[in-house]
Amino acid sequence: MSSSAVTAGGSKWVLDFYPRGYVMPEHASLYLNVANPEALTSDWSCHVTFTLSVLNPATKEPVEKATFSKLFNKEVHFRIESHGQDGH
Repeated sequence: MSSSAVTAGGSKWVLDFYPRGYVMPEHASLYLNVANPEALTSDWSCHVTFTLSVLNPATKEPVEKATFSKLFNKEVHFRIESHGQDGH
């Protein structure tokens, strides 16, 4: 399941969520991806600092939260594997 695209830093981004994991079905997977990689030039790159949070719907408190700094290019997509509520 993908979020709507948002524009930040001149690029369009989406969050891709796999509640049953992308590689490991016992863990949820959350990816930050460029929304339109086919439209990027071969030399495109973007340094991004971002925070991903998963909130408990009942309390609105973060269950999982992490900040990353990542250099994206046309071939690189970022993935964070959620390993349960404590991050392990």
